[in-house]
Amino acid sequence: MKKRNRMILALISSLAIFGFGLYGLLTNSPADLFSKYIFIIGGGIGAIGSAIEFFKLKEE
Repeated sequence: MKKRNRMILALISSLAIFGFGLYGLLTNSPADLFSKYIFIIGGGIGAIGSAIEFFKLKEE
C-alpha cells in the first residue's frame, strides 16, 4: 500500500472516531462522558496529524 493511501485511510478513520465521540456527546447517549471526550480528543489529534502528514507528502 502506498504511503498516500495510508495517509488517506488514517485521516478518514481519525475523522470517524472524532465524529463518533462528537455524536455521542451531542445526543446524550448512555456511554460514559469520559470515553466521549477521549474519542473527540484522540480523533481530533489523529486527524490533524494525518492532515499535516498528507499535505507534506503532496509537496514532495
